[in-house]
Amino acid sequence: MQLKIANILNKALVYLAALVIFMIAGGFYVIQAFPDFLLPYMVGCIILLMVFMFLFRYYEANWDKKVIIKMALNKKIALVNIESAERELHMRDSGFKSYWLYSFNGTLYPQSGAGIPIKFYEKMNSSAEQIPSGSVYVTYDEDKPSQIFIIPTDLLVNIPSLAEVTAAYEARDDIERRYLYAYYRQGMLLKRYQDIVAQ
Repeated sequence: MQLKIANILNKALVYLAALVIFMIAGGFYVIQAFPDFLLPYMVGCIILLMVFMFLFRYYEANWDKKVIIKMALNKKIALVNIESAERELHMRDSGFKSYWLYSFNGTLYPQSGAGIPIKFYEKMNSSAEQIPSGSVYVTYDEDKPSQIFIIPTDLLVNIPSLAEVTAAYEARDDIERRYLYAYYRQGMLLKRYQDIVAQ
């Protein structure tokens, strides 16, 4: 899902650049045809660009987080055992913060049913290098199987309604679990609990 979001935001940025070019071209037309309206035109263009940039930055920063919270509150989660991960794409946001888009391979265990092989993408902190194998909870909806995000551990434990879901996973004997601590710091980071204790 992170790859899809990145593609949509990149297209939005292209449209925004095209809008700027259109406004500049319109400015030349206004200078010649309606010189008295140049100042209102420029003020209107600046306000419009500021609104679009605000909306772009808002969605860039919050789109994935809003989806994660909404799905978690609706108990649309699953357990994934991560088996491997590799860097796919270096990314920068509009504030020039760097991220790495990683592809993850593993086994996803729905709340009912056997595990299924899965590949998904996640936006990771630029410092992420070696991704440990282990277990994380992700957003998962069978009707939207590509809408997968890693759920930060702190969010997971702060939603009381998820306690019964995680307890059901704990009771299953078809899943080998080695939990990772997932947290968001300008991109997702995954750590083994023993590494956190050692630090």
